Amino acid sequence: MNGKVDKKSQYDEMLKELYHTELWLYSCVVFVSLFTTWLIVSCGGGLGWIFVLCAFVATYLKNSVTRFYRNAKSDISREIAKERLEEDDEKVEWLNEFLRRFWLIYEPELSKTVIQIADGILVASTPSFLDSLRLTTFTLGTKPPIIESIGSYPRNADDVVEMDWRVSFVPNDLADMTKAQLAKKN
Repeated sequence: MNGKVDKKSQYDEMLKELYHTELWLYSCVVFVSLFTTWLIVSCGGGLGWIFVLCAFVATYLKNSVTRFYRNAKSDISREIAKERLEEDDEKVEWLNEFLRRFWLIYEPELSKTVIQIADGILVASTPSFLDSLRLTTFTLGTKPPIIESIGSYPRNADDVVEMDWRVSFVPNDLADMTKAQLAKKN
């Protein structure tokens, strides 16, 4: 409960800060419209000119208030999002689905590359008592790395990005493989 009270007071403080500058502007508009009304009356203007002035002032104030609420809502939403980013970790199922699909294409090519690099090193550094030393089979597994969650900290400097990534990698998890996949693997 105390956390909600603190957040509410923080948002109230933000609104006061935003509204403070608008309050002076609205006060100036009221005083200028009063002065203009006095000027119209003293120059012999009729009630029609006062209605025209009132229409201009009302339109200006309506547009200003609409703009103020839109900007205040945007600023407060941004602050709420920043706090939510700090408090909650983002679930990244969409990225895991991408990795799962990409892994089917990328893993065989990456394994081939590792075999080529390692085989070249093994051939170059084969001891004299061996005829040859080769790496013929290598795999990074059937399952891709899984990103469990991402936490970010947006309250840092503008040129600093701080994030916590929770990643797990079980390369040969056989638990959810079908019989056909298990037969193909063996």
